[in-house]
Amino acid sequence: MPDSTTNGKRCNAVGRSAVEGGSGARLRALDLIRGVAILGILPVHISLFSGPGINPQQGVEGWQDHLFSIPVMLVFEGKMVTLLSILFGVGLAIQADHAQAAGRRFAPYYRRRMLVLFLIGLGHALFLFQFDILTSYAVVGWIALLFVRLAHQSLLRVAAGCLAWCYGSILLFTLVLIIFN
Repeated sequence: MPDSTTNGKRCNAVGRSAVEGGSGARLRALDLIRGVAILGILPVHISLFSGPGINPQQGVEGWQDHLFSIPVMLVFEGKMVTLLSILFGVGLAIQADHAQAAGRRFAPYYRRRMLVLFLIGLGHALFLFQFDILTSYAVVGWIALLFVRLAHQSLLRVAAGCLAWCYGSILLFTLVLIIFN
């Protein structure tokens, strides 16, 4: 891969420092994407923090308010949370691979990490802001730990099953609304 120089260190194309190397090296490109996703969530939460209540659309009155709320919804609302969720899974896979390469047990370390994340999220939800996602990430992290060592074909089957369940639920809910409405 082509190399470039950043802050006097040699970096490859994906942003891993060639000087750091080893299992402790960070992928700077992933950190950059994670930062962009967090900054992308900011416009969504600004409306929650500044609104009169918990519903961000509660204070929307005229077309001027929609000039801000509609683009934020279309561009940022679902996309940045989805991007962070994907990066959460990528981080899980990278950490599991590094632990396996170093011969360390991964599950106990990751369970402790998710417990700490859950406690931070719980504190955040109780004392700062009621819409917290950290506790959800911790619970999903515990569940995802069950799938870390599955073969790729098994993971594809699980993913296909989850998608089928999701879209089947949406279809069922839509049919119920149509029939009983």
